[in-house]
Amino acid sequence: MDMRMAAWLPAAVVAATVACCRGGGAAGDVVEAASDPASDPVSDPASDAASDAASDPASDAVPADVCSVAAARLGFLPCTLAVPDEAAFLEFAVPDSDWPEVRRALKFLLPSKPAATLPTVFQDTRRFPVHYDFLVAVFPERFGSLSPSGYLALALVPATRQYWAGIVLQIQSADGPLFGFQVYSDPDVVLLSDVQAVYLALKEAFGPSPLVYAPGTPAQAASARSWVDPGFPVYIGSWLGG
Repeated sequence: MDMRMAAWLPAAVVAATVACCRGGGAAGDVVEAASDPASDPVSDPASDAASDAASDPASDAVPADVCSVAAARLGFLPCTLAVPDEAAFLEFAVPDSDWPEVRRALKFLLPSKPAATLPTVFQDTRRFPVHYDFLVAVFPERFGSLSPSGYLALALVPATRQYWAGIVLQIQSADGPLFGFQVYSDPDVVLLSDVQAVYLALKEAFGPSPLVYAPGTPAQAASARSWVDPGFPVYIGSWLGG
């Protein structure tokens, strides 16, 4: 895992962190290492509360626009359910210069299981560069007690995830501009079936094009190179030898 993301973890848990997926700048996501029983997402009450949200009567009725509901409390719009065009992308994206051809980055969360209590959301990555901080601050009624290790189980570990966490990068490639998405995972390799599902879900809510899969790590790039006719375009960035 790329340890450059440690700069984005709350100071209280920096000493016990691991980083996931891609690093540097606002595009990095950080979670706490589940290295002891107290931080085990299976026994952690905070993560239990998050994973049991679907069975909580208070969470059964999900508002049609959770971002607008949160905005009424916060005084600003913290996310959007759809990005219809490049202007909307720029409204919530953050400048990103970690890699030569990347210009801006926008983070998203997509439900991967019926138990997920949020719809597809694109977070204001300028205000909330980390998925974990976004969930806790914007949806405290659902995730206020979520621990960093609970977030790991909720969004990154394949066996327990209820959401796909990822990022869309605005890329200036040699062939022109494009939008490349990445999917965060722990372990690092992302299955073809997961990328296919994320691609189809993003196509429903993300208008700017072309939309391509842009692996974020060497392991992800190696997997992508082995796929035959995956059903979506793949872009291997210069940072991975593309």
